[in-house]
Amino acid sequence: MPLMLSKLYHALKYAGVDEQLAIEAAEESASFENRFDSIEQRLTRIEEKLGHFEAQTNTRFDSMNTKFNVTLGIMMLMLSVVIGTLYTLARR
Repeated sequence: MPLMLSKLYHALKYAGVDEQLAIEAAEESASFENRFDSIEQRLTRIEEKLGHFEAQTNTRFDSMNTKFNVTLGIMMLMLSVVIGTLYTLARR
């Protein structure tokens, strides 16, 4: 016998629904519930993959940000040396 929702089956029987119709309705409802469970499991896996991707992306951007800050610091130091040299030359 295929999987069926027993509470639904008993409720339908209590309501006076024909035996065969109650069985079919309970089985079909169980089929939909299984589909929803499958979809939920797949969505959970997708969320996990997206979380992993986000973590990787954040790590890469953090690394790029560090490199950018170091490069910017070096450029600012070089610029201050150039400006200082130009200022010194201009005062002569």
